[in-house]
Amino acid sequence: MMREIAIQREITFRKVGEGTGKSMDQDSFDEHYLQLFLWDEDAKKLVGGYRIGVVGKIRATAGDSGIYTSTLFGFSAELLDLLHDGIELGRSFVVPEYQGHPFVLSLLWKGIGAFVSRNPQHRLLFGPVSISNDYSHLSRSLMVEYLRQDRMHGNWSDMVRARSPFRSALEEIDSLSEMGSDLFHKCATVEAVNATVMDMDGMGIPVLLKHYLKLNARVLDFNVDADFGDALDVLIVTDLLDAPDQTIKRYFGAEGWENLRAYHAVTGRDCAWFGSTETLHGGTTFPILPWHFRCLRAMAKFDSGCVHWRPRRQHWIVGEACSRMLITHTKIVRIHLWALHRSATWLLKALANCHSAHL
Repeated sequence: MMREIAIQREITFRKVGEGTGKSMDQDSFDEHYLQLFLWDEDAKKLVGGYRIGVVGKIRATAGDSGIYTSTLFGFSAELLDLLHDGIELGRSFVVPEYQGHPFVLSLLWKGIGAFVSRNPQHRLLFGPVSISNDYSHLSRSLMVEYLRQDRMHGNWSDMVRARSPFRSALEEIDSLSEMGSDLFHKCATVEAVNATVMDMDGMGIPVLLKHYLKLNARVLDFNVDADFGDALDVLIVTDLLDAPDQTIKRYFGAEGWENLRAYHAVTGRDCAWFGSTETLHGGTTFPILPWHFRCLRAMAKFDSGCVHWRPRRQHWIVGEACSRMLITHTKIVRIHLWALHRSATWLLKALANCHSAHL
């Protein structure tokens, strides 16, 4: 089966200007990675697949160099430790005759959902998502600049470096703006970028990249892979607990989703973007979040390590590192977080007291 997967991967990747240029796409990493594949039982054909790497097991048996993504990006030891319980996803493909089928990607992700449901410690998914060299340099630059402006992971992106960094066509974008097209500034949303790229190249943002963005994925860096048709690799990381509930339920099922959340509630590790200990403005210490983070989901949106709360035109932001701002429509109060592990009720009460004390 591995041989057929390798052959179909190469055929599929070549059709979009990628691939190894060999008869099949197989490397030494396949020996210690898992292969998730979709099979059409009626037609007796391979439909598509994913390659899955369980980071903790790989580091234990093959070392850090056994992680495929490390050939494209240099990771700090600290970041690898943060990703230790995660899984690397890569080499995703759908054979040409099944592309455009409305359920293929969903079925593959149901397979990922089944795997994670049985192994709920793997809430973090990461890996490279390719943007083919079939796109013009300007289109790829627009996608990269949008992601840099809107989707970068504020802390973790400083702990990884591309081995062959992408060079954006900023000068070309600037010259177009000076001529009155204001191209980049029109691309403030993923929909606008998709429409602009479609106009220029006849194809929009890659389907898989859009899929990850819908899961609230964050970007760490960009690399050009000369060994894979000069594909532009966007290194993304997704915290499944940060993804929209309904989207994840579609792949995990309601029971699988609740099992994942319950597992991390028990272990006290609900918010991967957060640090573990904090303190409040003025030196007062109080415990505030994550194992009751699910209590906040009805009123809050968790976005790249920040919780946004907006009742009556007020909102607060609790962020990724040790120092963030509490913001209302009248005051800005600096807070420092401490020991993110108690109830949502305590959090809201503490923030209300903090706000009242500064009015």
